[in-house]
Amino acid sequence: MRTADWRVSAVPEIRSILIDEKMEAPTQTLRRVSDFPEHEQASAAASIRDTIAVESRFCKALGAGDMFWVSEDMVALALDAAADLPEFNPAFDLPSRCGFMVLEKPLPGVSTWVFDENFDQVETELGVEVITWVDHGTEMRIESYCRSTGIPKAQGFLEPVWYENGVPDGVYDFSGADAEEGTVKLMSFLAAAALLMSSPGVADRSTVAPKTKAARKDAKKSRSANVTVIDLHTPKHVSTGDVDETGRTYTHRWMVRGHWRNQPHGPNRSKRSVRWIPFYIKGPAGLPLKETERVWAWRR
Repeated sequence: MRTADWRVSAVPEIRSILIDEKMEAPTQTLRRVSDFPEHEQASAAASIRDTIAVESRFCKALGAGDMFWVSEDMVALALDAAADLPEFNPAFDLPSRCGFMVLEKPLPGVSTWVFDENFDQVETELGVEVITWVDHGTEMRIESYCRSTGIPKAQGFLEPVWYENGVPDGVYDFSGADAEEGTVKLMSFLAAAALLMSSPGVADRSTVAPKTKAARKDAKKSRSANVTVIDLHTPKHVSTGDVDETGRTYTHRWMVRGHWRNQPHGPNRSKRSVRWIPFYIKGPAGLPLKETERVWAWRR
């Protein structure tokens, strides 16, 4: 089983592993089609070939799409901001039509199913570390994965966690009656990360061109080569005195949370776009920063 380090320069290798693993499973099944009952072999082979064709188109689009590395601090901010995101339209809010996003720090667990040592399905929680999206024109396919460490019968380096198929140009309702917990968690985080990337004063973006074997192979296959690194912009600091108006002495600095706003723009300010109003640090300079615990909430 191929593996890769978890760092910016390894993102092309991680993507290459995922593409190979997605194609390997149906290809192996096709090789074993003779194990099927004779009267089922022809229809099974046709179905598997259809699956291979679909996966091949998906992987080609994913290989040509943009690659992103999201820093630990940016993951934490997007996780916090996802809790009250008003809406999400992939066609307008995602940074590209097709993307491969690697998170430096995994998200809190999503409830899903894996196979145990006896090949029985068991429910467990897995922390998302990779998110992919591919816009097929009529369908938006979003998938998430984690490293398979500790999963007994994992078939590869990356284990599927959750997926969502929907229309690219449509608003996702995170509080609808039919919303599933896993979908809300995945989509709200992706939406928050995508919107924060484009918010001035929130994210710092830089481009890295890995000089690795996987990157060179990608170039020969006409795949995208550069990785966009998304890091947290240095927050504004509002300094205060050492004592508040009641005479209490401050012992730390603290974060004043940011928030979403429907920002008016366009002709006569008639249009609205979702923008993040950045958080800032408040308190006496030089004192330690008190961090708050971040929880990936399931909202109903």
